[in-house]
Amino acid sequence: MDFEELNKAAPQGNEPTRIDRALERFANMMIERLEASKEKNWEQGWTSGTTLMGLPQNIKGWTYVGGNAFLLQMHTMTKGYHVPVYMTAKQARENGALIKKGEPSVPVFKWGLNVKDENGKRLSEENFLLLSKDEQEKCQVRPYLKVYNEWNIDQTTLEEVNKKKYDTILSRFKTVPQKDDAGMYKNAALDRMFEKQEWLCPIQVNLETPGASYNKSRDFIKVPKKTQFNIHEDIEEIFKDGQEFYSSALHEMAHSTGHPSRLDRLPQASFGSEEYAKEELVAETTAFVIGNALGFSSRISENNAAYVDNWIKTLREQPKFIVTIMSDVNKASRMILEEIDKQKIALGEKALLEGNLDGIDEQIKNDKQLEEMKQQKEQNVETPDNSKEKSLSSAEAYFSSLIKNITSDKESEHTVLAVESLPELRAYFQDNEVLGSWIDDVSDEKLLSLGANLLPKLHAHGEVNETIKQNGNMNDSDESKGMKDDSQKRDYYFSYQYLQSTDSTDEFDRLTKLEKWEDLLVLAEQYDQGDALLQKDTFKNAARQHGDDLLVENDHYAIVYNNTVGGTYELLRRVSVQDIQLSIERYGLESDASQDVKNIANTMESQEVEQPIRNGKVDAQQSLSAETKKEEEAFLDADVKSQMEAELDAIDQNFPEDHPIPHEDSDITTDVAGKAEQIAATGVPMHEAEKEAKAIIDDEKHSNYHEEKSHMIKQEEENKQQEMTSIANENAAKKEKKSEAHPASHADLLLAALERAKNHDGVWMNEKGKENAAFLDSFKPITAFNNIMMNLQSDLEGFKTNLYSSYNKAKENDMPVMRGQTSLPFNWTKWEYQNVADHTDTISREEYNSLPDMEKTNYAIHANRQRHHVYNIDQTILSSSDAQRYSSLIKEKGQQIENFASKLGTSSEQKTLQYVRLHEVKNPETVIMVKKDNFYEVFGEKAKVISPIIGIASTEKDIAGERVAHLSFPSYALDTVLPKVIRAGNRVAICDTVHEPKLGKQVIPATSILSKAYQTAENVAKSSGIKYERVMVLQDAKFDNKANTLTISGMSKKDGNEHVNAIMKANDIYRAVVATTGVESRLDRSGRNNFLPDDDAKHEMLVRELTAGVMMARQGLPATFSQDSQKLIPYWERELRENRNLMGIIERDVNLALETIDNLAEKRKVNYEAIRGQLPSKDVLSSGKDYSISADLNRLPSMESKEMVVVLDRKQKTADIILPAGASLLVNNEVPGMNKTRIGIALKKEGVKMVSFYNAGGSLALKEPNSYYKDKEVTVSKLKQFTLLPLQTLDVASQAQEKKETKIEKFQAIQDSEGKYAFFIKPENEKSFSIYPMKEHLNAYFNVMGKDNKLQMHKALAQKYYDMAYRYPDAKQQLIMPNTEGIDMSRLEKVRICADKNDPKTKVVIATVDGERMQKPISKQQWYNLWLADDMDAYKRAVAAITFIPRINQSVQASLQPAQEREARTAAPQETPQKEEVQQEAKTHRGFHR
Repeated sequence: MDFEELNKAAPQGNEPTRIDRALERFANMMIERLEASKEKNWEQGWTSGTTLMGLPQNIKGWTYVGGNAFLLQMHTMTKGYHVPVYMTAKQARENGALIKKGEPSVPVFKWGLNVKDENGKRLSEENFLLLSKDEQEKCQVRPYLKVYNEWNIDQTTLEEVNKKKYDTILSRFKTVPQKDDAGMYKNAALDRMFEKQEWLCPIQVNLETPGASYNKSRDFIKVPKKTQFNIHEDIEEIFKDGQEFYSSALHEMAHSTGHPSRLDRLPQASFGSEEYAKEELVAETTAFVIGNALGFSSRISENNAAYVDNWIKTLREQPKFIVTIMSDVNKASRMILEEIDKQKIALGEKALLEGNLDGIDEQIKNDKQLEEMKQQKEQNVETPDNSKEKSLSSAEAYFSSLIKNITSDKESEHTVLAVESLPELRAYFQDNEVLGSWIDDVSDEKLLSLGANLLPKLHAHGEVNETIKQNGNMNDSDESKGMKDDSQKRDYYFSYQYLQSTDSTDEFDRLTKLEKWEDLLVLAEQYDQGDALLQKDTFKNAARQHGDDLLVENDHYAIVYNNTVGGTYELLRRVSVQDIQLSIERYGLESDASQDVKNIANTMESQEVEQPIRNGKVDAQQSLSAETKKEEEAFLDADVKSQMEAELDAIDQNFPEDHPIPHEDSDITTDVAGKAEQIAATGVPMHEAEKEAKAIIDDEKHSNYHEEKSHMIKQEEENKQQEMTSIANENAAKKEKKSEAHPASHADLLLAALERAKNHDGVWMNEKGKENAAFLDSFKPITAFNNIMMNLQSDLEGFKTNLYSSYNKAKENDMPVMRGQTSLPFNWTKWEYQNVADHTDTISREEYNSLPDMEKTNYAIHANRQRHHVYNIDQTILSSSDAQRYSSLIKEKGQQIENFASKLGTSSEQKTLQYVRLHEVKNPETVIMVKKDNFYEVFGEKAKVISPIIGIASTEKDIAGERVAHLSFPSYALDTVLPKVIRAGNRVAICDTVHEPKLGKQVIPATSILSKAYQTAENVAKSSGIKYERVMVLQDAKFDNKANTLTISGMSKKDGNEHVNAIMKANDIYRAVVATTGVESRLDRSGRNNFLPDDDAKHEMLVRELTAGVMMARQGLPATFSQDSQKLIPYWERELRENRNLMGIIERDVNLALETIDNLAEKRKVNYEAIRGQLPSKDVLSSGKDYSISADLNRLPSMESKEMVVVLDRKQKTADIILPAGASLLVNNEVPGMNKTRIGIALKKEGVKMVSFYNAGGSLALKEPNSYYKDKEVTVSKLKQFTLLPLQTLDVASQAQEKKETKIEKFQAIQDSEGKYAFFIKPENEKSFSIYPMKEHLNAYFNVMGKDNKLQMHKALAQKYYDMAYRYPDAKQQLIMPNTEGIDMSRLEKVRICADKNDPKTKVVIATVDGERMQKPISKQQWYNLWLADDMDAYKRAVAAITFIPRINQSVQASLQPAQEREARTAAPQETPQKEEVQQEAKTHRGFHR
């Protein structure tokens, strides 16, 4: 298959496929080597002179030839690896090894066969190969390219975990190069082939000729004599001259494989052509592959140096060109290798195609047995008397030798040097083939004695303590071994690939639809790059989010599908606890690790603390017991005297030299002579008294020694216990610190804001009017979503400002973050340039700009999603380290508004009453008279007091729901009322005006707040082409989508605080402005999140509120919810609690909305099509009407009556339960009377095997099309104990029937006269029309070409745009029938459109114009449109009219000329205008379509 056929077979999307990226990487590697050789003047060849012996091989033993061999040979030698042996990630695990972190894979290609039998049934490749040749010829076979990811063994930990196997593999590739008498390289197999003429064609190598060549017509090769290549004097260069001889021969042999009698590959073109250049590249590559397999490198010949630029250009422009090259190299190299192997076998040598690794496991096993036998023999020689000392086993010897070799090398970076405990050491070698079984059984004491005590970190952690060394094997219980076994189980999942709806998931969709689960797992394995697991993407459960469906899993992989967010596939590798522990040990616990990984880390930490303490106690006690027993046995020994003297000598040596040594007789307790005298005084003979005295003194010395020893051991134990306790406390503190310093959750912050809004009259952000969120001492852009989260955390935690800093930046500015502080996640997109071939190669914008233009083509812009962590300045020590600056920042950036929420909705009477009560507290005996208009008012008890004094009855007045005593009198009566009240003994205070307290210290003037809002609304409307109206009526701002009008009220409330009213009105204006961005012609927010229509509308309301809130916060003003939005707060709270994935959707929509508004306000152009193209696609296969049943059913469940909807499918034995809104789907969050466990039991009685629960509305609602309910029983039911009682049976059969749609006879994409695409639609019994589609729908039209779902997608698109044209008739376009308005059609006769008889590929229109036969060619699109026209005859005449319009206009002008001449004689000044008018009329008929 050549690359043109590959292009045809490839998907038609814009995104490069995985195969494309692998081929591009392969091509770039070739380009890099070609350019390097060019720079070195061809002297170093493909691999800079480095060579290896043997073909590249998989660790399983099979060899790679052709293109794969070329790629792997270059990869091995350019990277400096030892041998070309490769393995997949799975094979690495099977060998107990891991891929080293950050190591990129190399692609390995394999052709697969897509086979269908004569009946169109798909056959597997294996079954196809079992068919007879005749049966195979009846099948439809399409080859396709597959790619696998592999790593060189040096990219894995194989050397560490299985050194024996690693070394054995390396030894298989070692060879001793042979030289002839002249010192030139010699190859026996090729020499034999040349001598015996056993190549496929004659080959001449023994005559002097000017150069090597292959004659195609004679099928003959000639190569200069070997001595002609000997052109150097240096010994090393002479050796390479011999290699050049064989390389030249191999190059010509590669050409000869293309003879018509063999592979029939040779081009007919002459030297210098592109075809000839391709053949030369095939020959060069083949010679390189074979030469390297034989152990020598080949240089690019001088003849072919001229082709290098052509090769580079072709590979760069068409990376798939590599496919056809490698296909030819595969065939040619295999043909040559087979012939060379015949020669090697004849010489008694191993065939190249057999590989180097056959029998390697058996060799290792035999070497192991031989080593054991040798050691046993040596042991027998050393211990012929079978003493108690045992010889080392092979495992012990290997372990001891390995540890000593590693620790003796001061520059060693071996990972075993990081081991800190004996259990960790056992886990490290558990998968080692030599040590695996042995290390589980050997005691700690033995491990330490064999060299484990040499490990630096193990020694530092106290594992070499003598007491532990003696008793460390006590913990190797059966229980601990069982725990080790459990740690090997792959109970965790590492998510290594997340394919969204925007990614290429066609193959996954196809295999899922066909339920080919095994094939799905194979495909998942191909996507596994084998990278080390990422702790943040490793979890205990595969299905973690609502909607996750575990499609299939085996021991190594799992695939999860989620349809709630557009249809995603999550590919997971199964990993064990030990894998996770190893990651933690190697790289530490990463800050963003998942909670499941953190739990494992905490377990490891507690075990490391408890184990030494437990071992310390037990081992110390047992050590003391063993020591005591040993001393007692020594005391009973006959040699106790000499032993005691030796011990005493040792003690004496501990005294300083200047310390006076006491005389034996100086102390009666140690004076034998004195003691003997005391005994003799009792009548015992002196010689016996001396013996008895000696024994007594010895006993006393021994007893004192043991008392001292026991005291020392006890003291050591106490010290160690204190040390362990200190370590435990320290680790506990670390653990507590880790638990305290977790990052804040965005969802929790928003939930807290919603809760606050319920209690603060809708105020949800920045109530205190702090200056907008910003970074201290640095300028870093802040997106709308990050802005919200920074403000919300500041509000929640009571921070004095919205100023933030990163951890490192705070430390640099001498204001480090305090311990235990909760960080705020800051979402950041880092724009980099990524190498299209090597995704690990990313560079900055500055680095990209500095590259040459040629190199820039290797990189594409790439968005790298990151999560940083930031801290408010109140979480740092700034307040203490620089109190003056901190105070200044608070004054400038801190609170500017006081009691904003308390002023919302407060009437003038409320404010007056508040004023009166405030002063009554200070002056309880005073009657306060407040003037309002032309009256004075008195409130409360004082109104009742003065009522009888002045003779005016008091009444009760309702003020904000409170009944308050009230009295009023006219202001002109004050002079009469005041003396009476005072004479009655009352003090009086008169207030003519209740002054409104200030809102804050430095609040923006109300007029400025409104002016800013009006200006923003006007600018956005003007830039968007929206009609802007400012009406002088008090009403809410609104955007009318149908009328495309933004209406803003120019009036404000007069009652209440002026600033509060301005802030509320600005919020309202900004909400309307945000609404303008969400319509279908702009950002088109609705219909993209898999919501039902009602839920979509509620989500849109939240986006408007949050975006408007950011616009308020930017001005340092509070953000408030509208009255309608406050009613939706419980709904939003429920959604966020149960589906945290919504935060991602909210972030996307809010960021896009505000970015669009900013651009429009600054009069910058917004590319809506580009933005929509990056959003999840709308579901064009269905409309809102298709979901009417789901929408209706979601309205029926009731929390009050405990009623739910049950959708029962008796055939499939499944049930869907729709619970009331607010009935959480979390199993442990039950609603009384609607227990999900009981519901499941009740349905199980009816034979239901699977139950799914849904909310009534929201993102977790049941969202199925009407057709889903066909043949299902739908009831409104109630749970009674463990039984579901149907209250009402719903008939949804009529709605579930597929609606009758208008039949669309023709539907296809066409181009207008300017090349722009439109959809052509011909409904049944209606006139055809065209309509311009949205970009994403046009992409959907072309993306399904050649796929199984083409008809379904095209039908859906046709119906959607037919409905759209029906609703919006102005959207219809007539692009088929040309515009013939103003053309005299009567002049046309005998019109037809047909193929030109001289050139059938050219289509022409023929017609008779005024009796003259005329013919002109037409465009392809005009020819295609002929078959789409409703009236073909009318279409032909219209095409003829616009084609021959010059001829028709000439006739018109001829008929007008007499009249023009007559007018010229009478009105000459009008001649020119009339002529211009005729010309202008002619110009209006150019064939452009309406």
